Amino acid sequence: MARNIKKFAKELEERTKQFAIDIVRLSSSLPNTPKGRAVRTQMTKSGTSVGANYREANRARSKADFGNKIAICEIILKALKSLMLGTLAHFSSF
Repeated sequence: MARNIKKFAKELEERTKQFAIDIVRLSSSLPNTPKGRAVRTQMTKSGTSVGANYREANRARSKADFGNKIAICEIILKALKSLMLGTLAHFSSF
């Protein structure tokens, strides 16, 4: 059982790493306008912090600590989703 959990955790770390790479690629395709730069900066910061926060959660000292750190990941992802859905719709290339 513990082996499956560790395998899952490692796979999710890799997925969050790929997610960060994909977010950087997407954000770099935004127009070089004031609005585009603002969205790019926020999108890049949020998208790359998910993986870092998830890796930190895996190194938590307790179940409560783990839960708190996973909650941070969820909050960031919800904010990123809102940013992407709300703002990217305004760019004609998307």
